[in-house]
Amino acid sequence: MKVDIVNKLIQYFPNLKKDIEEHLADFHEIYLHLIFGDIFNPYLLNLLDAPQDNRLELIKASELVEYMSKSDISIQEVVVTTVLERLLDDREKLTLFSEIAGEQTCQFIENLK
Repeated sequence: MKVDIVNKLIQYFPNLKKDIEEHLADFHEIYLHLIFGDIFNPYLLNLLDAPQDNRLELIKASELVEYMSKSDISIQEVVVTTVLERLLDDREKLTLFSEIAGEQTCQFIENLK
């Protein structure tokens, strides 16, 4: 399942492929919390700095997070503790992301508030 998530991340955001490959080369296992915390989160936060300009990329991000939110519990944990809890640090960005997030993702956000 971890490989599927990494492949989906690369499929949605091919511009992150090099960083992800470098991360995978540094470790002998796939650590989704690190990949999403160190690579995806900064990218997502950067997109949220200019939401109108990045609308299509933000929609892809919300689709990916929603897909993960509907996966098994270990993947859901990455969504909640790595992606969404980081967004909680900036309420404005959390609100912006909530506007495009899927139903399951929004439920997780509500549970965190």
